[in-house]
Amino acid sequence: MKINNILVPTDFSDCSIRALKFAIELAKKADAHVQVVHALSMSIAYNEIAIPQEYEYTEAQAFDRFNELKEDLTELDSITHSFLVNSAATAEVIGETAEMRKADLVIMGTSGAFGLDEILLGTNAFNAIKSTDCPVIVIPEKASFTSPSSIGLAADYHKVPVKSVFEPIIVLAKMYGSQVHILNVSKTNKIGNQESHQAKKFEQYFKNIQHTYHFEIEKNVEEGINNYLSNHKIDLMVIVKRQHSLMEKLSKTSVLKKMVFHTHIPLLILPDRPED
Repeated sequence: MKINNILVPTDFSDCSIRALKFAIELAKKADAHVQVVHALSMSIAYNEIAIPQEYEYTEAQAFDRFNELKEDLTELDSITHSFLVNSAATAEVIGETAEMRKADLVIMGTSGAFGLDEILLGTNAFNAIKSTDCPVIVIPEKASFTSPSSIGLAADYHKVPVKSVFEPIIVLAKMYGSQVHILNVSKTNKIGNQESHQAKKFEQYFKNIQHTYHFEIEKNVEEGINNYLSNHKIDLMVIVKRQHSLMEKLSKTSVLKKMVFHTHIPLLILPDRPED
């Protein structure tokens, strides 16, 4: 895998501009093209009801804002880039554009909020992530670009995905000389034969990458991950978006939404792949 095309959705807010700056730095390193996309209408899901909110400007006015952005963000001149305006809802725009433009990676910003804002915006961000089969990096509003020398991977040893799922980590680790911290959160430190067999796949996957194994004994997956992040310097945390095991626990308890919305470091979400 090579990172050739990076998709960055923007609403021209500070947090989305921060994500764009992150994408620019990564594009320089990977020699990639950055596609900046803006949705003219945003759909916010609440209690399964989509409430459309129309922006007060036209497509032409949106491109005017792009031109203003380019004037303010001179770093864009250092990479190849393009702008796109779409009238669909934000989540749909990300999925459709990622597929249409063959994006290798989506980078999007998020800002912290509480109460009703957390319900609304957290659900919207989560829906945007669910709408694409492309790897997504979520950038917190106060995060600045740091070369990811340490990458954390939340690993579930019940069923390890195929190697192609982890290609983005391998590419980034080779690009930046990163060390991968493979973290397993479990209620006990005992690992059965089947789990041990599954865990050995990581040794094959990351055999050419610096990697270490870590365990957190914790009933709550989110708390286990946060405990590890509190005690180790991790520049990028990675979670696999899947229907079973770890991701099933995360989605059932809305932990993924909380992590996406409250993360203090960039979070890479990888889509699962079928068996080869």
